[in-house]
Amino acid sequence: KESLAPNKGGITLSGGEPMMQPDFVRTMFRYTHEELGMTTCLNTTGRGDPDSWDKVLPHTDYVILCLKPMNKALNVDTAETLSDEGVKQMGRYIRDHYAPRVKVLVRWVLLEGYTDTTEELDALVHYYNELGNTVAHVELLPYHELSKEKCTYLHLDYPFEGMAPYSLDDAKAIQAKLEGLGVKIVLSET
Repeated sequence: KESLAPNKGGITLSGGEPMMQPDFVRTMFRYTHEELGMTTCLNTTGRGDPDSWDKVLPHTDYVILCLKPMNKALNVDTAETLSDEGVKQMGRYIRDHYAPRVKVLVRWVLLEGYTDTTEELDALVHYYNELGNTVAHVELLPYHELSKEKCTYLHLDYPFEGMAPYSLDDAKAIQAKLEGLGVKIVLSET
């Protein structure tokens, strides 16, 4: 508390997937608010349902929604999931029940040829507009290979073998395009 409080700090719970344990998240966030007087942030892929979200969101200040490709077929190719509806539904639920108190930050990973296409970017803009002022901004995260070592260590196949890291210049071009469409963007350069 002594190191975080002077800088208006707080805690972030991230993955795995924190919403797999909503009771734990609720307890941690409640304690952080009531005992420490600090902010809370949930980094999630939107797992769960309204019952589990209602356990956590009353004690949450910020939610980082990690979107996967909007196209369901791309979702299977890139994230090995069948749909990204859960994360989109969570954003809508926050908009309808917890805005403006809970702010959403949408994280969008730029994967060349997957999430930087006109179709995907148009769907991202549509979702951003659908959530309205609930969204603080969209964070563009250019693809990098930081998880490759983790997969090797865990003896897992690396799903993006052969994909080059996303160019910062190309990311800046996507940033300019989205900002031109009225989307608030934060570009992660790491």
